[in-house]
Amino acid sequence: MKEVLDESRVYMENGVVKVRHIMHKPGEVIDMTPHPTESRIFVKDGDVVEVLSQKIEDEDAISVEESQAIISEALRKGYQLEGKL
Repeated sequence: MKEVLDESRVYMENGVVKVRHIMHKPGEVIDMTPHPTESRIFVKDGDVVEVLSQKIEDEDAISVEESQAIISEALRKGYQLEGKL
């Protein structure tokens, strides 16, 4: 059975970038609405999808550390999809 991929949420807390993971049930519909403060990285229909937080969208800016965490999580999910991780 194929591994169920988690959703990664990247956010800033007290100036530190944090990542939390949420497991979804197989077949669960994932809402793609931007979260107010957390950027979301997940797999939908076999593709890695990144939804930036509403804060990033509104400010049209992102810290280097936060962007690195988002890219890292997206790459990790891509490797998981390809079975290389």
